[in-house]
Amino acid sequence: MLTLTETPLPPLRASLRQAAQILGISYGFIYRKVQAGELKAHRDGKKSFVTTDELRDYVARQEQAALIAANTPKPPDPPKRPVGRPRKAAVTA
Repeated sequence: MLTLTETPLPPLRASLRQAAQILGISYGFIYRKVQAGELKAHRDGKKSFVTTDELRDYVARQEQAALIAANTPKPPDPPKRPVGRPRKAAVTA
């Protein structure tokens, strides 16, 4: 029979700093994603936490968006505009 001490359970949640380390991105980036509503976080007192399921869903959404972007044809470049001031017309008398 297995007991909880013998079977390591994965953590069900991670702090924003831990989530940033897990994903290999900055804390500020994670914080902005939470503020924008792209990543759902839960508060416990003063600390914010992200569930591991939410992290998995976020990564899956990002991978899906990258696949769509890679398969979408790039729009043509806009025509180039001249740089600088237009030249004055020569005055002929």
